[in-house]
Amino acid sequence: MSTSCLQQRLRILCLHGGRTNGTVVSLQVSGFVQAFGPAADFVELDAPFPASGPPEEDILNLFGDDEPYFEWWDANHHTNAVYPGWERSLEFLKREITAQGPFDAIIGFSQGAMMATLLTAHYLQKHWVPFKAIILVCGMWPQDGMPAIKESPTTGKPLLNFPSFHVLGEKDFMYEDGKAQVEYFSASSRHVYTHDQGHRFPPLPQSKDMYKDIADKVRRVVAAARATDV
Repeated sequence: MSTSCLQQRLRILCLHGGRTNGTVVSLQVSGFVQAFGPAADFVELDAPFPASGPPEEDILNLFGDDEPYFEWWDANHHTNAVYPGWERSLEFLKREITAQGPFDAIIGFSQGAMMATLLTAHYLQKHWVPFKAIILVCGMWPQDGMPAIKESPTTGKPLLNFPSFHVLGEKDFMYEDGKAQVEYFSASSRHVYTHDQGHRFPPLPQSKDMYKDIADKVRRVVAAARATDV
């Protein structure tokens, strides 16, 4: 694959976690911004629902309580199997992708990673996805809103055949859920990374090589997909 193909400009959509916002995730993805370099544009959206409660203390300490915060569904009234409002968020994202796209990849964190998974599954059901890869940081498999998906003959679980990059924190309270989510993605197109921290993006500078490896692989996935689109 030519160097020029790998260096084509990328557009990456970033989906924040619950009870944060686009400003927060724009700082959280700084490792990816460095790794992709100046030939990538990052776009952050605020989820359509105002936060149903305060954000985590570390977010408040950095951004204050005057900042508006948002979520992809009602975190106060959701259960393990019901996410009130996911339909509205799904349609919101589809509209924004049409209006602001095209995008080459999506980065989702926590609730945003779950929303990215749900969004990808709904596009796959229609046999067309308007992006080439998803990067899921501290995510889990959604228990609500998922469309009917073809099951794996070996595991009996739904299987998404789509390029995916899974970033897990070994001290994250969602670590086991994140590991379980990996099994829902095709082994031939998934990539798994772990760091020794908690529910957060991999820290810098110690995770610089991880970010670079993900960026290099995403570029290759995007370049290969663009080549077949020509």
